[in-house]
Amino acid sequence: MGLFGGERPLPRLSRSDIIKRARILVIDDQAFPHIVLFKKDGYTVQQWKDVEDLASLENGDFDLILLDLLGVGRKHSSDEGLGILKHIRDRSPAQIVVAYSNADIPLSSQPFFRDADAVLHKTRADYVEFKRTVDDLLDRRFSLGFYLDRIGATLGDAAPQAPKARKKARQAILTANTESLQRYLMRRIDDELTVDRVIALAGAGAEMVSLWQS
Repeated sequence: MGLFGGERPLPRLSRSDIIKRARILVIDDQAFPHIVLFKKDGYTVQQWKDVEDLASLENGDFDLILLDLLGVGRKHSSDEGLGILKHIRDRSPAQIVVAYSNADIPLSSQPFFRDADAVLHKTRADYVEFKRTVDDLLDRRFSLGFYLDRIGATLGDAAPQAPKARKKARQAILTANTESLQRYLMRRIDDELTVDRVIALAGAGAEMVSLWQS
């Protein structure tokens, strides 16, 4: 059940199919201790020592990003990885980001960590914990409900103004046609940025659904 209520579940990719298809990016200026084990278990993982291509992060070229909070992104943000995290969330609401750090900073007390889908300690969390977190988030990433719930969160306080948004978003995703959804939202929500983000989420969801037929 999502933010607008439940609906009949649809087919989902198996875990093995998700692992084969998923593209994972690590952004870390130092060695990431678990990358060898991820690759050994069949995941497609690449590492950047810094933010090499900001557009790739904005455009959703990766299914999941493992982002070090410190030591990366200095050319783009004075807040380093924290600034990159906020930028990704603003520009790509469907992007899944696991934030991590090796520093003893009070992660749970930082309000902006809500922009991350999960937060882990780089060395205290072992491979099993990283893998479990990645698997759980990828399972969500390749499901219809993930996009519908992200759309609900994006609408936020404006959701009551568009009570049919979930139904129309579901149809838009399944048919890969967002025109009706866009017209509906533009008539009811006076916030072009929110509408654009919802349409982007619906488009990303349509790309995911196309994998069921491939």
